[in-house]
Parts: sequence; structure tokens; C-alpha cells
Amino acid sequence: MPIKGVDNFRRKIPTFSGKKIAILPIFCICMLSFAFVVYFVFNSLPSILASPGESNLILAFCPLIGVLFVEIIGFFLVWQMWFKRISLKAKYGATSYQRIFLVGFAGVTWLLSISINQFFPFYSFAQEFWATSPLQVLATPLEVFFGSYGFAMVFLKYAIALILLVIGLLMFARAIQVFGIDYMVVLYLYFPEESQPQQSEIYSVLRHPTYAGALMVCLSGAFFTFTIYSFVVYILLLVGFYIHIYFVEEKELIQRFGDSYKNYRKIVPAFFVYPRNLKILFHFLIFYFT
Repeated sequence: MPIKGVDNFRRKIPTFSGKKIAILPIFCICMLSFAFVVYFVFNSLPSILASPGESNLILAFCPLIGVLFVEIIGFFLVWQMWFKRISLKAKYGATSYQRIFLVGFAGVTWLLSISINQFFPFYSFAQEFWATSPLQVLATPLEVFFGSYGFAMVFLKYAIALILLVIGLLMFARAIQVFGIDYMVVLYLYFPEESQPQQSEIYSVLRHPTYAGALMVCLSGAFFTFTIYSFVVYILLLVGFYIHIYFVEEKELIQRFGDSYKNYRKIVPAFFVYPRNLKILFHFLIFYFT
């Protein structure tokens, strides 16, 4: 089954014509690997730098600093596609997109790596450090604090993680199927005259279904590892996405559609569906199999 929008995307990146398109997934895998090297380094620093008999409180924040570093760089790279658009189009014209899209791809890959990294317990890289750290609570799976109910919490957290993971992945799959890969890679940010109005029932209950899917996967990972740290990471990614849509993406949409989009933003939430609209969300997801 052909992926919607692939042909349009490939026409705009002639440098990667034919079999050269295989470079793109290889590039993304390399960027993903680079991000995980960053996680590994920062997760391991507490074990490497800890000194016996000294306060190591600052080292306890190294895993969080690693995630923040990846998130900041990720959004910075993504924003280059938005902030450099005018200057690139003025200088390179029709070839401006193919000169910048790899930068955006790298940024998106780094941001998605945050959700994937949630499924790997950061404390396993420095077990001795966390065993004696005064901030040990940050790395302790929360089911430990439920006493005799801890065993039940293990099953519950995995069940919630699985449900959220399935929903998040389905959101991604449906977004590609409905909107096309060309819209997912913001091709029409550089070629607005070629874009078509996007109409889907999901837009009546959710402004950004793709971002919502990424956040679902991140939250799934938070429940999977089930530590205070993992939920803090989820909040950091959530805040990052809010900053992106309000100050970058939706700023563009307001300039294009004016008050109509402002009113739409007041009515429809960005990432979370109101309980009364869950039926529409699940119809959107389940329709993938019909």
C-alpha cells in the first residue's frame, strides 16, 4: 500500500531521487543513535563522577539535563525550518526546502527519541550511585511506595503503558494515512500555494493529533518505568510542544487564517481530547482497520 504524499515529497527533493531515498531512514537512524549516545553519557555521569563522602546532589540531575539538552537541540533544529524560511526562499527559491529539510528531520528525530528513551530506566546506568543518593526517590519505581498493593500496581502500570502506546502509535499511523507524509514533513510550509485544505473529524476535537501521538508514547514510557523522573520528562516535552505550537506553528496559522483560527484554538484543545469527544477520537483510530 503506497504511503500518501510520498510522490509529492520526492518531487521536491530531487537530490534524493531513486534509490538515494534510502539515505533518509539511514540519516534518521544515525540521528537517533546520536541522541541515545547523549542519554548514555548523561545517565552514566553520576556513576563516573560521584565521590565517596561528598554531596552528589547535582549529579542526580544529570539524566534530566541530558533530556533537556536533547529537547532544546531538537526544537532548535526544527525551528530552523520555520525561522529561516523567508531568507532561504529569497536566496534559493524552489530549492530552499531540500536545503533545509534534513535539519528538520534531525530535530524531529531527536524529539521522538525522548519518547523512546522513556522506556529505558536511566537509573540502571548508575545503580550504585542511586542506591545511596539522597535523591534516590527520583529513581525509585513508584510501585514500591504502594506497599502490599505494589504487585497490583505493576500490572496496572504496564496495562496503562500498553494502552497509551497503542493509541499513540495509531495516532501516528492515522495521521500519515489521512494527511499524507508531505504534510507531516511540513513540505507546504515552503510551498503553500500547492497545499490543499485538510478536513478530518479529528480536527473537530484535537488541533495537533500527530503531536498528541508523540506525547501519548512519551506518557506510555513514563508509566512503563514509573518513576518521578519519567513523569518530569513527560512534562518537559509537553511544555516544549506547547511553546512550539503557540510561538511558532500556530503563529503562522493565525497569520494565514486570522481570527477564525484564534476562535478555533479557543474551542478545540491542542493535545488532549475532552471526555465527551472520546468517541470521535476512537472512531478516528479504529477507522484505520476498516
